[in-house]
Amino acid sequence: EPFKQTISTKKLTIVDGSFRMLDSVQNFITKAQNIDFELENIKIDSTSAQKDIPLRYRGYKLSCDSLYYHINQHYNLVADKLETTDTQLLAEGFKLVPLQTRAEFNKSIPAERDQFTVSAKTIRIPNNDWGYLNDTLFVHAPEVMIEEVNTGIYRGKMVQDDNSVKKLYSELLREIDFDLKLDKITLKKCNVVYEEQISYDRKPGRVTLSNLYASIYNVYSPVRKTKFPQTKIDVKCTFMNAAPLSLNWTFDIPDHSDAFTIQGTIGHLKAEEINPVSSGLMNIKTTGDINKVKFTLHGNKNSGQGSFAIDYSDLKVEVLEKDGTGKKNLMSLLGNLAVKNDSEGGLKDAGPVALARPKTKSVFNFLWQFNQQGLKQTILKTAAQKLTN
Repeated sequence: EPFKQTISTKKLTIVDGSFRMLDSVQNFITKAQNIDFELENIKIDSTSAQKDIPLRYRGYKLSCDSLYYHINQHYNLVADKLETTDTQLLAEGFKLVPLQTRAEFNKSIPAERDQFTVSAKTIRIPNNDWGYLNDTLFVHAPEVMIEEVNTGIYRGKMVQDDNSVKKLYSELLREIDFDLKLDKITLKKCNVVYEEQISYDRKPGRVTLSNLYASIYNVYSPVRKTKFPQTKIDVKCTFMNAAPLSLNWTFDIPDHSDAFTIQGTIGHLKAEEINPVSSGLMNIKTTGDINKVKFTLHGNKNSGQGSFAIDYSDLKVEVLEKDGTGKKNLMSLLGNLAVKNDSEGGLKDAGPVALARPKTKSVFNFLWQFNQQGLKQTILKTAAQKLTN
């Protein structure tokens, strides 16, 4: 029957509560402890009863600890503490915890996928506005602040390739079906470690970004919007625990070509410090000095072109056996004959760099391949380029 009554109360309070939700075989799905909850000026009437949130209220406060959520067979999500009101949110001790070893994870997935381990000291939204407008969810915040995030990303190449087309971030944001408007996301004191393993008998190649600070501007969905400011990402961090890295990334969400620009600069590092990447993934070790690298990639969903320049000195190459355990003397000799040992003072420009986008790979793989092509066009002699290609 139609709801014809009006129910109102000044305040609902829960003190020191607990919550548990179990599945059909009595395993925990969600639980929380020490719940304190307060809801003020509550009213239910015939209009509110039809809404996704079927009541009206002035404000709420919620705090709890020992938060646990079982996402799926791969992950649990936990938080030491959660505090939220109708305008603010604070989460402390946030963790995304994998439930399987790397080998178990690889066996459980049909195609290649990253396994994540994530922790964050604090996630803070000091001014949060959310709710429903005509049955459409909206989430608006001037700033989201995340501190001391440690992220581990692992990918095993032993699993079958995932040949699906990977969408760029502008398209992913266009596909969000609720009203999202985050003006700024700030990351402070963060660390990222990406590992890619070719086989279990080889150490994975490893890329590290440490002491990372980032500002991400204008993360929007298209719902209820007619104008979009450009999305910008500014990053400063330490690459391979050795060299300063700065990166600027821009794109326009409404642009269906998914055009973007990534500009980056890497400061001085010893060539040996990239061996955790090159030995694990390319069977190559290097020595020498990489004094500076600058690159600009103008890309879209189909292709990319741009510039690459490097300043290096006394560069030598050691080609490893297939299993990565020993040196191929002849190939190393040929490699060092092909490599120009220094850039003869200052940045050496690769000239125009262009390549088709590998659509089954991520935008980060696209950037990696672009820089590889730039290296070929600067470090290798013409004969070596022909052999490589």
